[in-house]
Amino acid sequence: MKNNHNIIKNLIKSLENSSEEKRLEYGLKSYPSKLKIIGVNSKNQDLILKDMKIETKDYNVDDKIEFTKELVSTDIFEVHRIAYKYLGSYKNVLDKLTIEDIEFLGQNLDNWVLVDYIL
Repeated sequence: MKNNHNIIKNLIKSLENSSEEKRLEYGLKSYPSKLKIIGVNSKNQDLILKDMKIETKDYNVDDKIEFTKELVSTDIFEVHRIAYKYLGSYKNVLDKLTIEDIEFLGQNLDNWVLVDYIL
């Protein structure tokens, strides 16, 4: 099992550094969530995702599933969105998901933006 704590910590820091007040206000109004919305636009989230994929390039299928579960265990909206995009970019990983995995990954889906990115 990989130690994902530092990757997730750096991911959150990158998101916080990319936060925009205008985007936060838009998110709170347009796609309210029980999750914390930081206010990071899609373009910056995609750049952060790209870096995260480089850091996890050596992960096997099980590592990627567990990593994604750790990502969705956070209470941050943008981390969940990145987690779903990360997972969805690996068809071989999607093919290995169990019903239990899918239920776990979907536990905080509470608005249209997140639903658009889940599997």
